[in-house]
Amino acid sequence: MGLREVMDKASGGDPRAQNALGYYYYKGDGGVDRDVDRAFIWFNMAADAGDPEGECNAAYMYVHAEGTNANLEEAIRLYTDSAEKGYVQSMFNLAHMYSDGLGVEQDWSKAIDWYTKAMDGGSALACYRLGVIYEEGRGVEPDPPKAASLYRKCTETGYSKALVRLGVMTLEACGRIQALSQGLRGFQCGRLPVAREDVPFRRRHGEERQQCS
Repeated sequence: MGLREVMDKASGGDPRAQNALGYYYYKGDGGVDRDVDRAFIWFNMAADAGDPEGECNAAYMYVHAEGTNANLEEAIRLYTDSAEKGYVQSMFNLAHMYSDGLGVEQDWSKAIDWYTKAMDGGSALACYRLGVIYEEGRGVEPDPPKAASLYRKCTETGYSKALVRLGVMTLEACGRIQALSQGLRGFQCGRLPVAREDVPFRRRHGEERQQCS
């Protein structure tokens, strides 16, 4: 669908076309100059018609004060309505609002709930954010196994940041195991000390001094 057709349908009240026209102006595509004011107008018209993508885009512009004044309360309302209609990007953005306390009181329970729904809807970034939450214990008890499981799930989509996090967790776990192993070996050696003057006697009888390595 070309720009002229999009404009005609948008002017005729088609919310999907209104949203599409908003993208043209927001990105400066199709031979039109970038104009965030016009972009917001068309996104907001789509939002007023109940289009979930339009609601998400208008909410984003309210948060970042692009083409309009900042209005976090209205952004929350639009994100919520859009997310409840199943729009995954709004689920993720709403989770971010709750995790950072933007326009609402910080609420990790709601953030986790919306991140989970976004992840179930196919958002790799939501999956990654959940991994960070469980790894670092943000609003929940730290749960490294669950975090690692989430990171592994992210890597299946090729999300490289999750692979890095998983690698760091693996190295840290190996370091803890090595330190524990060295500590146990040191403890065992300490329980069975061998005095230096005993070594010649023990070796004369074909015995070896206990080694700790």
